[in-house]
Amino acid sequence: MTVTLVIGCLRRCETIHSIEHFLCKCLSLKPVDRAKKRLIEHYVQISIDVSRLEEDKLVKRQVVDELKAIDRYVDVKPLIREYLECFMRLHHTVRDVIADRVNKSDEIILTILERYRTTFNEDVLALGVVAIDDDDKVVEEIPVFDEPVRRRKWLIKKNHLITNLSFHFITSEVEA
Repeated sequence: MTVTLVIGCLRRCETIHSIEHFLCKCLSLKPVDRAKKRLIEHYVQISIDVSRLEEDKLVKRQVVDELKAIDRYVDVKPLIREYLECFMRLHHTVRDVIADRVNKSDEIILTILERYRTTFNEDVLALGVVAIDDDDKVVEEIPVFDEPVRRRKWLIKKNHLITNLSFHFITSEVEA
């Protein structure tokens, strides 16, 4: 089975092939006491064996050279962080490009809902806009509700730090 891991940035797109090039080390660190329990602390280190990768003719030489310059065994975590950070920068760029249209759409949706609330003096979760032909048949229905607007704004706020993901790290360490 071949697993492909794409690691790159917007300016480069190399591919590392085959799970056999990855090494997984599970190391026991030490016994620790947490919440009145005796636990054994472990960590997993996933790395690429560059010498084995070098033998694979499907892998670009430029990728191998770049990884060789780092070390014989290259930790995959920073590469994955960089990869995810690139996606987040791309998302940020796309959001900037479409921001005016999205803001206008949000305004239309929120205005329609507010107009209904004001006119009929009642709250509403959703409305529907329908197009009716000359025979009074519904030819198109468009739901109008504010949940996607609120959800998108919440996601943007929640994920704003991901654009600098390479400066962060993840741990399962529990503070005593």
